[in-house]
Amino acid sequence: MASDTALKPQLHHWQIDPREYARHESRRGRRFAYEQINPQQTALVVIDMVAFFVAENAYCQEIIPHINLLANTVREKGGVVAWVLPEVKPPTPWMSKFYGARVASSYAASGGDGLLVDRLYAELNALPEDIWVEKSASSAFFLIGVGYLIC
Repeated sequence: MASDTALKPQLHHWQIDPREYARHESRRGRRFAYEQINPQQTALVVIDMVAFFVAENAYCQEIIPHINLLANTVREKGGVVAWVLPEVKPPTPWMSKFYGARVASSYAASGGDGLLVDRLYAELNALPEDIWVEKSASSAFFLIGVGYLIC
């Protein structure tokens, strides 16, 4: 007989400090910004889950089952899943000066090789009909030349 743990991912070793909950509750009178979520207007955005960041990072590996569960649930409820991956390009002169040539080259290649769908960490449950974005800035929250591709 399968245990409940085989069916559901277990919590990983990360948590939000209770003082952060208290800060938000005192500021807006409730814990969460949105009391209800409309699944059809919801997107799960997963950023930088490529081998460069995940392969040797225990925390990243621990959250993969959670990402997969969220992705499947969001899709089932009518939402969309977007995968944001680093752009692969030669290091800029600024990167080389700031990080040094070796580290700049490593970061510049962090997105991997090939199509976006092939660059995502293999254990993630991505689908071709998901939204695929290649970011051109170090943060996905900068809108510098970000476009999206549907693979």
